This record gives sequence, C-alpha cells and structure tokens, in this order.
Amino acid sequence: MSTLFVPIHDAIGSRQLSDTDIIPSPAATGDAGGHFEQHVDAFALALLMVGAIPPILTNTSLVEVSLQTRHLGWRTDDLLLVGETGTGVQRKLAAQVKRSFKVTASDEDCRKTFEGFWDDFQATERFNVSEDRLALITQHGTTVLLRDFNSLLECARAAVDSTDFRRRIALEGPISKKAKEQNDTILTILTEYSGSPPNKNDYLGFLRCLSVISYDLNTSTAQTEALVISLLAHVAPDSPAPLDVARVTWAKLLETVGHGRPIAKTYRRQDLPAELINRHSRIQSADTIGLRALIEHGSTIRDSIRSMIGSSYELDRAVELNSLFNELLEHQVVIVTGTAGSGKSALAKKLLNQVKTDRHVLAFQAVEFATAHIDETLLKAQTTLNAKQLQAILAGQDRTLVLIESIERLLEHSIRDAFSHFLRIVLYNRTIQLVLTCRDYSVETVRNAFLAPIGLLHFVHEVSA
Repeated sequence: MSTLFVPIHDAIGSRQLSDTDIIPSPAATGDAGGHFEQHVDAFALALLMVGAIPPILTNTSLVEVSLQTRHLGWRTDDLLLVGETGTGVQRKLAAQVKRSFKVTASDEDCRKTFEGFWDDFQATERFNVSEDRLALITQHGTTVLLRDFNSLLECARAAVDSTDFRRRIALEGPISKKAKEQNDTILTILTEYSGSPPNKNDYLGFLRCLSVISYDLNTSTAQTEALVISLLAHVAPDSPAPLDVARVTWAKLLETVGHGRPIAKTYRRQDLPAELINRHSRIQSADTIGLRALIEHGSTIRDSIRSMIGSSYELDRAVELNSLFNELLEHQVVIVTGTAGSGKSALAKKLLNQVKTDRHVLAFQAVEFATAHIDETLLKAQTTLNAKQLQAILAGQDRTLVLIESIERLLEHSIRDAFSHFLRIVLYNRTIQLVLTCRDYSVETVRNAFLAPIGLLHFVHEVSA
C-alpha cells in the first residue's frame, strides 16, 4: 500500500493567542522533519486504536489524539494526547515533535519551543500542572540532549523544593556543566520572553512537567515501529497472519495521518478507518490487570529494600543518584555494586522511586529467574502476561526500567535459562533499561556468566563507601 505524505510546518507561537490573531492553516505548519512527525502521529493513532498506554501518562489508556493543535490554543502544537485513568480522570500530554533539537538561546526554534512550553504550562484553562505533561519528541537526540538535558529534568524531579533544586544545581557532581548551561539558557529565554525572571517555584514545576522522548521512527533501525507492529499483531487475534495484518495497518495509519494533519484533525477511536477498527480489538482488561500485577510485584520488591539508617535517618545520595541516572542515559544496562551494607540496593530503589511517576518500573529478585523459561518467571510473579505480551503492552513507552536485586544469587542455581531469555529481550529491545545489584566480589563472574556471552554492553557503578 502506498503511503501518502503531506508536508507541513510546525511553527510555534511565542505568546498567548488573542481574539485578533490569525490562525495559520495547519497545512502551512511543519519542517524538514515532517516525515518523522508523520510517523510519530501514526504511532499515536496506533496506540489510540487499541487503547494502549501513552508515553509519560503511565496510569491511563489513550482515548484521544489531536494533530496540529494551534487552532485549539496550544502553543505546543504538534501533537496532543489525552489519556483516561480507570476512574475517568483525563490527563493530557502536549508534544512538540523535532527531528533534532539543541538547547541554545541562539537558536530561534529552541527559543520558540520553550516559549510555547511556558505559555501552555501557565495556561490553567487547558493545562493542569498536577496531571498534564509537556514533551519534546525527537528522532535524533544528541548526547547533550538525551543525557545532559534529561539529567537537568530529573534533578528537578528529585528536588524537595526550589531551594533544594538551586542547591543541587550549585553542587559539583549532581549534574554536568552542560546541564547547568542548559538551565541558564532556559532561564534566559523565559526571562527575555516574559520581561522578568520566572517565579522559582513555577520554574521548578515547569521542569518537572517536561520530558524528552526519543523514538527511532522513520530510521534504518526502526525499533519503535517494530514494537508498535508487535502491539497491533497482539490485538489481531483472529488473523492467521497477525504480523502481516499489523504491517498493513501501520501503512494505513501513515496514510490516515497524511490526510488528517492538513486539517488539524482530532481523533477518537471511532474516527479511525472502520476497516482498522474491525481488524484490531482494544487491549484486553486482563492484559492491563496483568501489567498492574507485575508493577505491584516490583513495588513489593522495592519496599523490602531498607534505605533508612535506624528509623528516621537517610543518607543524602543526591550526587551519586544523579550519576547513576546519567549512566543509565548512556548505557542500557548498569550493574550497581559494592560491599555488603554499602547501600547499593537502597541507591537502586531511590532511582526507581524517582522515575516511577512518568515511567513504568518493574523489579525482581534474581532467584525468580532460576527457571527454565522467562514465561515461568512471569507466572510466578503473579501476572497473566507472557514475555511477548508484556513487550506488546509496553510498546508505547520510550523507556521501561527493570531492577533485578542481588544478581549474584542466581549463580547458585544450575537452571537459569529464564534470565538468558530475558537478557536477549533486553538486547533486542532498547526501550528496556536494566539495573542489576551485585556484591563487589561477584561482578566479574556475573559479567562473564551472563552478559559477555551475548555481547550485552553494560556499565559498572561502584557505590562509594
């Protein structure tokens, strides 16, 4: 099936709309990255069609997608996702889609993007800071963007308040020099735009609401496309060749977007082509319950990790926690190691607790992988999902973080094929990030027994005494 592409521009306004503003035609909004934006939009429609979990809004199912939302008053106007919780609460993710992006005050596109983010963040009639989120979706994220800028955003989310945030920014170590420069750049842009420095509490809340998402859509690797096709195949149970059907559906969604973007269309499931709705069911409630059970299983594992000294004292690990987060931005697998009582598990727990609001986090004890198959491990974790189904359900996420506690204990078991199965999933699914805790004397054995044989690249983080 041929794919229809309609080029558009993504001009972003620099102020609130007034009654006298002339709204440009959506067909006149877009840039050279239009092909990437088209694929992102089709990806969103695929999630909408099956009622999947959208990125960032992890406790919702996607119920509405709007393209080119300038006419609706949004300054972050490329894409608007509306998710709905099980209790009917709606949450919104407004996204700007950029093939590439640099945080620099000299770049006009950067200035307009942050001005748009700021306008929407302050627009209480359309943005609820406790529920809604803003996102920059990129195709080619540089290290400076994906590592340093993400590090700045996580520093904001980890801070207790604006005073603590400024303290962390001033410290040597928690975030890089480049991330500090990016913080200064954003403050400069917002100050020049507003005529005065932003309120410190508002600015912290702004950074906490902002995320960077990277998808490899419309590239040679196309892993994101492969994941969404697996999701579409998962909900085409009546087809004798579900993957073939899913590929045809994906092509049709790209075509649908080509028609919908120029007219700034808003979609709910019933607005999608009938042939697709008839071909693919929604994600079953049993799958959603299965994912929730697996998340709860991980929560129990994390809760069992002691992070307090005595009953009330906890070490300040801000510098080391940020270092660990930065390592995960550069490495898919990180081994957290140290001596007994060094706090390696507590550090990993703090990391998962910090990101769990906007990302799915799972956790296992290493001995749970002492089985002959990964599906057996999942069954024992009280979930109805098998490994293939789990990957399909998480297809909308750009990152899922998994902790495996005390991995050296798995060496004591002769049967551990399940862990080999899981590592191969990680090897071929870059959206899964893995944190392994391990006693220092077993690190080399773990690396040689599990990671080296399949060539899984990793980083070793040694917890400071």
